[in-house]
Amino acid sequence: MSRSMTLSPQGEPVLGWGLGIVSALPIPGAVAWPGPDAATDITVIDGGVCAPTPWPAIYRRADPWLEFAPAGVGRFRIRRDTVVVERHPQAAPGLVSELLIATAIPALLWSRGLFMLHAAGLALMRHERCIAIAGPSGAGKSTLAHWFLQHGAQLVGDDTLAVETIADTALCRGLPGGVFLGSHDARRFEPLGDDQIATARATPLAAIVVLAPGASLAMRRLARIEAFAAVMRNRHRPRVPELLGLQQAMLDAASALCRTAPVYELQFDSNSHAPQEVAALICSTFDREMGRDDPISAER
Repeated sequence: MSRSMTLSPQGEPVLGWGLGIVSALPIPGAVAWPGPDAATDITVIDGGVCAPTPWPAIYRRADPWLEFAPAGVGRFRIRRDTVVVERHPQAAPGLVSELLIATAIPALLWSRGLFMLHAAGLALMRHERCIAIAGPSGAGKSTLAHWFLQHGAQLVGDDTLAVETIADTALCRGLPGGVFLGSHDARRFEPLGDDQIATARATPLAAIVVLAPGASLAMRRLARIEAFAAVMRNRHRPRVPELLGLQQAMLDAASALCRTAPVYELQFDSNSHAPQEVAALICSTFDREMGRDDPISAER
């Protein structure tokens, strides 16, 4: 039986972004708590059905809460350890859960001092470290992540990584239990098998790879200023730190991340370059970064 799961009605703790979550709503991609002593870091409360009118602005600060109100979906009230969800009467349940993990909980994680990166995280087994594949929607993150998962890598997080820098190490956390596939209009969640799930609560980050369009296949390490700009472009839900008054903390976290993890730009043409070609370039560059002489694939 896969560790990937959605929450039971009893609200048993699950692991997501390295934290214990007790939720009245499903958390796609969370995994069973790894051990007997479960912690509760985040509580998600079902607040019932909200009134459809009047509808507030999409974001609003109302101390101690940050409110997120996507039209036709619901109202999410967010603070450091709690999310209260009030569903719109006509909202699809799956969309409520999707925005819970795409926006509401990431906003909570920003408030806890974590840097939220719009990237897929993949643990390459020979190094026991994570590479983060970043880029805008449609850049090819999902295609590359799927290739790596089919060739021995394990998932740290599908689309959103929480990054924390401690001393000289950047640590990544995400939702490792599955991936969302398909277009925005027809997205579906696909659970992963146990051998494809990174079970550690936090995985050291070896490198960030930022995808960019290009006629030729090429990868280069970015200088510090370029790296900082690339990391800032790939923040997840970038409005949230400003709303919470955390701009300086966000800048400090981005700077620390660039000091501890190399950032690369990877240019390729998805119509001309097969995923295995792109992945091979990532792996060979990654091996050099880790000081290995023998090229490897993602396979264990």
